[in-house]
Amino acid sequence: MRFGVAGAGYPGRDSKANLDAMGIYSYYEYDWGEPLPGKERIQMVARNYISDSGLDNFIRSHPGMYWQIGNEPNVPNQDNLTPTQYAQRYHDWAQRIKAIDPSAKLLNAGIVNYPDIFGIPGGVPYLRDFRESYRSLYGAYPQVDVWNIHAFPPFYQTPNGKLHSYCDTAMLKQFVSDAVQYLRSAGESNPVWLSEFGMDWADDPDPCTLTFMKDMINWLKQTRLVDRWYWWTVCAWCLDGKGGSLFGTDGNLSALGQTWRDLAAQDASPNVVDNAASTGPPLALVTEPAETQCVLE
Repeated sequence: MRFGVAGAGYPGRDSKANLDAMGIYSYYEYDWGEPLPGKERIQMVARNYISDSGLDNFIRSHPGMYWQIGNEPNVPNQDNLTPTQYAQRYHDWAQRIKAIDPSAKLLNAGIVNYPDIFGIPGGVPYLRDFRESYRSLYGAYPQVDVWNIHAFPPFYQTPNGKLHSYCDTAMLKQFVSDAVQYLRSAGESNPVWLSEFGMDWADDPDPCTLTFMKDMINWLKQTRLVDRWYWWTVCAWCLDGKGGSLFGTDGNLSALGQTWRDLAAQDASPNVVDNAASTGPPLALVTEPAETQCVLE
């Protein structure tokens, strides 16, 4: 249950077969719709391109689902909203969904970590300003069933215009620590999910990508700061060469996908004891430098 993926399929490939190959139960797409048989789909709404035709009936006929209201509102090429604008959007959609299905579980839009890279506001200040804007507008803090964050490493642009990610988990760890610390200090006790993390711009065969994945998972399991984590993405090669693909062009699991499958299987095994999860409260927030410092060339 702690492992998931952002997106499940790609053209010409059965999405359920992809999830089954990885042993993954939970996933989300960038819209709403019928879940794959035997899988949990996080439904996404409140984006400009997503139609809401028939949505109310769908909500009514699918009680208790998870609903993510928007995606990355602090990113210019995503929802691109000020904290006040997002507070209004969250309020309106939360009211609509809960009025139809009080058992629905709401996620805020995944707030990404990038601090002022290419004009992207920092994640923790945005999270804080969203909550405070909501209280200013509506007299109370937003009711969020699952707090939702995204985290990616920094990247740089080469002279030929190509983007490359640094194979470095330090920024992700710091952001997750800071975000959870802020939420807990603000009195928010509901679960926190890292519904997207990975390497946006990477060379998939590079072993550093595997190191990045394993280092981050080990840290997430050890600290227990978040309850779930979702890799982005299943099919990076479908997305203009972005990195982190769990499947290859041949339709089979990539080395990265095999690693994700094995980590998820280990986590789900009743014979494997998660020592960190059995020894009391979460560990102290981790701020030491990451072990993975190689740069993808």
